[in-house]
Amino acid sequence: MYFIAKNNKQTIAISDSEKLILLNGSTDDNDSINHFINKLLRLKDDFWIKYTCCDNALLIICALHGKIYIRCKSRAKHDINCLFI
Repeated sequence: MYFIAKNNKQTIAISDSEKLILLNGSTDDNDSINHFINKLLRLKDDFWIKYTCCDNALLIICALHGKIYIRCKSRAKHDINCLFI
């Protein structure tokens, strides 16, 4: 799992602690959560998240009414058991 640029396919690694937050929705370290939220807000306009359920699975970083959330770019490109469907 990693961030992938929408325009040039540049990649940025997602750390293990960020994966834990993304997949489990929580961690005991509030500083890590806040850092990851700020990173998502910085990257949301220019990057998707490459997810591992299928080869072409992408996640979109969205912000609405002060909340950040992750959704599938295209549900058809994700495995039927994908966490984000």
